[in-house]
Amino acid sequence: APLALHLGELLTVTVLGGACFGLPTTLVNERERGVWRRYRLTPVPTWLFVASTLATRLILVLAASALQIAVALAAGMPIPTDPAALLLAFTVAAAAFLAMGMVIAQLAPNVPAVQALGQCIFLPMLLIGGVGVRLSSLPDWALHLSAFFPGRYAVTAMQRSVTGAGSRDAGFELLCLLLIALASGLAAVALFRWDSAQRVRLRNAGTGLLLALGVWALVGIAAEIRGAKPLFAGGGFFAERGQGASEPIVDVALVGQQMLRFAQVARRREGRFEMLAGEGGIVLRKRDAPEREAAAD
Repeated sequence: APLALHLGELLTVTVLGGACFGLPTTLVNERERGVWRRYRLTPVPTWLFVASTLATRLILVLAASALQIAVALAAGMPIPTDPAALLLAFTVAAAAFLAMGMVIAQLAPNVPAVQALGQCIFLPMLLIGGVGVRLSSLPDWALHLSAFFPGRYAVTAMQRSVTGAGSRDAGFELLCLLLIALASGLAAVALFRWDSAQRVRLRNAGTGLLLALGVWALVGIAAEIRGAKPLFAGGGFFAERGQGASEPIVDVALVGQQMLRFAQVARRREGRFEMLAGEGGIVLRKRDAPEREAAAD
């Protein structure tokens, strides 16, 4: 079903939008209203408060995604090939994105600033990060750049669980998302502010950003060294060839249309052209007179 081929993208967009806008907007609003100052009086350490906040939001996101999948199944989508792996992949991806949203909440001084910071992550990941645009449709430079965005690994890991082999082949993507979740969570703790009157210390801001974005860079470098493209690029299947760089399999429908069109032209031209397979697809080459006579014999 077409819906199953894009479920990884849809679930990623759901959690990414909540992480970039919904979560930090709520947290910044609560901080401005002084809600967090009351929790500061309790003996709860900062890291535990951050972890509990992320766990609560994670449960809400899981419930929302379960509702989406239920609606998709009711609309005729087949059951995912590995539901347990899908749950694992979505949980890890949601943890990574929500931790990023917590970092945005700590950096934003007010609610309008959340929108600006969130767009800086949401739009690039949507356009060139393998979330909103198929990786197979991106130019080479954008394909390499997408390796530095966690959205690519979220889509790949979840899509494998829906129409692929499950978590068995998604170990690298899950590891990348786990590292991003851990780094972003630590950065959120380092940047955490109980009150809007508190200012982010320059040293803490530098350390937190270096930790969060540094892991993005390390993950992207590891993916480039590994040289493996995701098996699922926005719903399109990619076949890996060995341990090195993988190449997308041929678009059978497109090649078939070209062959049919060129065959019709060739018949009308009475054998004056021949079909050849080139790097860009099927091409026609005009035969000279001796070749036409040999073909006729």
